[in-house]
Amino acid sequence: MPVQYSSGIDVQEIPQHEQYIASAPTSVTAFVGRTQRGPVNEPVRLENFADYQRVFGGLWGMSPLSFAVEQYFAQGGKVAFVVRVINGGRGASLSLPAGDEFLHLRARDPGTHDAIRASVDYDGIESSDTSAFNLVVQQLIQPGSERVLDQESYRSVSVSEDHERYVASFLSDSRLVLLEGSVPSVRPNRTPPATPEKHIGYQPAGRDGDDGEPLTDYDIIGSATKYTGMFALSRIDGFNLLCIPPLDHDRDVNLVTWLAAVRYCKSNSAMLIVDPPAEWTSVDLAIAGMRRMNFASEDAVMAFPRLITLGGISRNRPQASCGVVAGLLARNDARHGVWVTPSGDKANINSRTRPCIALDEQDAIRLASVGVNGILPGRPGAPARMASARTMAAGDSSAPSWKYLANRRLSLMILQDVERGTRWSVFGRTDTSVSGLLKSQVEQYLDRLWKQGALVGDDPSEAYFVRCESDSGIFSDFNVEGIRFVMGFALRRPGEFLSFEINQHRNGARISRSNLQPYAEYGQ
Repeated sequence: MPVQYSSGIDVQEIPQHEQYIASAPTSVTAFVGRTQRGPVNEPVRLENFADYQRVFGGLWGMSPLSFAVEQYFAQGGKVAFVVRVINGGRGASLSLPAGDEFLHLRARDPGTHDAIRASVDYDGIESSDTSAFNLVVQQLIQPGSERVLDQESYRSVSVSEDHERYVASFLSDSRLVLLEGSVPSVRPNRTPPATPEKHIGYQPAGRDGDDGEPLTDYDIIGSATKYTGMFALSRIDGFNLLCIPPLDHDRDVNLVTWLAAVRYCKSNSAMLIVDPPAEWTSVDLAIAGMRRMNFASEDAVMAFPRLITLGGISRNRPQASCGVVAGLLARNDARHGVWVTPSGDKANINSRTRPCIALDEQDAIRLASVGVNGILPGRPGAPARMASARTMAAGDSSAPSWKYLANRRLSLMILQDVERGTRWSVFGRTDTSVSGLLKSQVEQYLDRLWKQGALVGDDPSEAYFVRCESDSGIFSDFNVEGIRFVMGFALRRPGEFLSFEINQHRNGARISRSNLQPYAEYGQ
């Protein structure tokens, strides 16, 4: 039905006769941790490691995250979001002389590696306007460089509070600097060039920036209401994999963070990649540690042991495996599909990276039984590889459907695609034709996956089903509560369906497991 606004415009949704459910990305990976520089608690989209270097400053010995991101892209990752978190810290100060006073600025991003400079001139300013000036603020790739990463220009701003271009008002929106203290009573002096042949002079920031203290688990977790820590990812459209590298090279993430992170991943239809603690230096210690950890989750995955990348800044130091695992999954998704098990030859690791502990096939089998995926060294001349692809629910007999990583990730993809693709069904429609359109739409989507080999069964009836029957009065509900339907799909054996009820309503959607099978009577 039409919705009328006070402007007199009527807006009416006209559903298409054929709605197409598109498959969303499956390997967008989020990283949360410490970096050398960059914006804090702000997810930044990256498509390669050069993007990371430009924004966050490249590899840094205090940042396990930087090595994880490098490995992610080296193994085949395509899209990442990085959230920088910090414990304390302060941006460098920059003071521009203004007669006997100063215009005090401070770099918005904290740290010792952010190179900020500023320039003041009076070009184009009327001689009678003695309060106005031009201000240029630049962020350089590193101190002493002339390569500019970002720049802000403020033309004809004024130190007069009554002026329409009051400088304090403009700087409040700056991405690069903060105004500290009050605005001087006279405009800043023109910045002299460093040498006569240069036409523009710049005043560099001081060296009083502070990188802050080592991270804590609470810095990583952050606040859901303030969108800090991992909850900063709520600002983006979605992610599929979450990596939280160790707090430092000698300090692991604690269980309190993993518990909070896996809950957050579950609410976002994502998978958490958990790094094994550094103290797990053997298969026996890893198995005993998993049992003590008591962390069985179908929404988490772990690979053991840690890895060594030969040469470079890491100096052969063992690194967390989360970036490698995320990259392997992203590469496998692109080449074969999320439903193909990423193990064996499909999970080869580039030749410069190898496990720091040599496992054999029997070790990998023992680890897989408790929900840990062993990384095996390659034979001479061959790369290392991940031997299995289990979730951390593999050791929990109560969750047999979700012990295989490919099954869990495919299920998450299907539920997310169908939930998003059927939102149209609750807007402005009150007739029973919606039921048939929705059923046809979901069946076409599942049929496409079956033909691609994602669902098992020689016939569509063995691979999937959709129930959306308005005459039952149970699964189609054309009122304020929206519309309900049930779908099932087979991942392990033909006709062995995982069934879910999806309830679409105008305030959102709810997905829950269902016991309904394709030929069961309603109410049984």
